[in-house]
Amino acid sequence: MDANSTSEAIEILISNFARHPRLSHLTFDSNLNVFDVLEEFWQMKKIEEQSLDAKSLIIQPKDNEITYEFLERPGQPHVCLCTLPGGACFATFQNCLTKSDAKKSAALLALMNSMFNEHPLRKINSDFIKKSMENAEKDLPNACSVSLELYKKLLEMCLNKSLLEFKQMMTVFQLLHWNGSLKAMRERNCSLNDVLNFYKNFKIDENMRSDMSLDWIAREQQRPGLIASELESVSNEIETARLNGREMRFLKEKRDILLLASYQFSTELMI
Repeated sequence: MDANSTSEAIEILISNFARHPRLSHLTFDSNLNVFDVLEEFWQMKKIEEQSLDAKSLIIQPKDNEITYEFLERPGQPHVCLCTLPGGACFATFQNCLTKSDAKKSAALLALMNSMFNEHPLRKINSDFIKKSMENAEKDLPNACSVSLELYKKLLEMCLNKSLLEFKQMMTVFQLLHWNGSLKAMRERNCSLNDVLNFYKNFKIDENMRSDMSLDWIAREQQRPGLIASELESVSNEIETARLNGREMRFLKEKRDILLLASYQFSTELMI
């Protein structure tokens, strides 16, 4: 998507969203931009959820606000990560030469996904669960029955929720699998209920990142160079994912954990 197409997409999204009856006060604001619209969209959702006394299954971030973060990387293009309330993360999907353009690109992708996520077809239903299980059994023929049953339980927990909400639940599952936590629980012969209870109480926060970084430091001590190799791998994954407009929370958390482990390990060597 070139610069003109991006600008046109932004104008269409802003124009359509500003027509919402509850947002009539924005219609005549000629200075409205993609950041304003994204903020208004999530403010509206927050009010609706409060009025319905909704209790989301998603693990909410601490401040429940939209945040922007630039990836530290040499030279250009600049890459910005936009994290939404609920945890979904979207990145700059274009090759941007300025930070302002990179931030706008990330916000646009986040806005598009936020709006499309509200469509009824983006809801988890029984047919979706059935097809997902069939695909899982086909794609993972060697997966143990406990893992498949856990996956099914996660799907059922998201019944009538959106695909974006399901994605955030799967981020926790992916992190536990990547870090070896699920394997360790299986080796201890933990029951499915034990795993589910652990999963439900699991929070993506600073304590979690610190604990997982210690696991990777221990692995680094046994296999020198492992963290650097993992960081290179996740950096390549991030680049591919952002150019394809994919949701990035899992990759962002992997990167943050590995960077923390790298810093802590280097600090230990200096002591």
